[in-house]
Amino acid sequence: MEYRTRKRKRKRRPACCCAMFVLPILLAFAAAVNWRKQIRAGEQHSAESSAAEQSRAEQSQPEQPRDVQNVPEANVSGPNAQLCDLMIKAATDGSWQFEFDPDMLQCESGEEVSKTVSDTFRWLWDERPELFFVDCKCYTIPFADENGNYDENALVEMQPDEQYKDQPVLEWYAKTKQAAEQIIAQIPAGSSNTEKALFVHDYLVSHTVYDMEELLSEGTGTGRTVYGALVEHKAVCSGYSSAFRYLMQLMDIPCRYYSGQSVQDEKDKLPFLEGTSNGHGWNCVWLDGTPYWVDVTWDDPVDQNGHDSGGPVRHKYCFVDDETLLRDHSFDSSYTDLPVCSDKTLHERLFPGEGAS
Repeated sequence: MEYRTRKRKRKRRPACCCAMFVLPILLAFAAAVNWRKQIRAGEQHSAESSAAEQSRAEQSQPEQPRDVQNVPEANVSGPNAQLCDLMIKAATDGSWQFEFDPDMLQCESGEEVSKTVSDTFRWLWDERPELFFVDCKCYTIPFADENGNYDENALVEMQPDEQYKDQPVLEWYAKTKQAAEQIIAQIPAGSSNTEKALFVHDYLVSHTVYDMEELLSEGTGTGRTVYGALVEHKAVCSGYSSAFRYLMQLMDIPCRYYSGQSVQDEKDKLPFLEGTSNGHGWNCVWLDGTPYWVDVTWDDPVDQNGHDSGGPVRHKYCFVDDETLLRDHSFDSSYTDLPVCSDKTLHERLFPGEGAS
């Protein structure tokens, strides 16, 4: 990603001042890009021994901050709603670029304008799973006048992510949106949020097969995306979880994606990886203000080779509490606002005798 400043002809800043202005932004965006790479790497298979990995996972699990009260909005609009809307429109209508008046952001400096653009891109990557294919090419911010006003527009240029540059990504986007709408249309009218979430959980388990090829590859396919789960009907954990979150967002049900490590054993989702520690992703969904963990991937039954077994839908990890999840899941250390999931009664009422123990 390249960052540029557009210089006005009638006034030039000293070179040293420009360097001081640009460097912090480049460093900030480099951190965002590195963060995105970490997200993508969150599902790599570890071939180390099972006992050593499990022991390290248990010993290194930090005491992380927990957020009891905060319920995230179902559909957030990023650091700036107008800027976010412009980004989404340009990314989905094929223009791949747009101009905007920096004054609309009400920032005090060009550096703050640039940070807002960078933060909005980061929000886009993290909060809109259906836009997994979008990347930022560069953006150009003009200098403000003596009063802090701009007489030129800023320019933002986007492009398909390198991984998908030769793929029909806009067609993928349209098909993903259509598939999601068709799934939601099948939910009975008058369903509660709990019933809607359960319907989506069961639909994904029933219509998606675990993508072994994607798991063992370098992640060059679509199995880690919402498109893979909803359109191609094959995915790994990030695909399952992204699809669940996307459908929850479309129905205004608060939901987040979380990643970390999972330890497999004979009771778990992937018996052919017994005892190994693997990067993994799952969800938290808020139902009537109460958070619950959902791991759609581990509720999809597979055989000893990791292939779909055609067995019945499981609910061992549907609407579970911290105690159940943390027996075999651990969070990435970067999280600072993990929800507290303490309610056991919903899972026990809906799925008696189907606990994860």
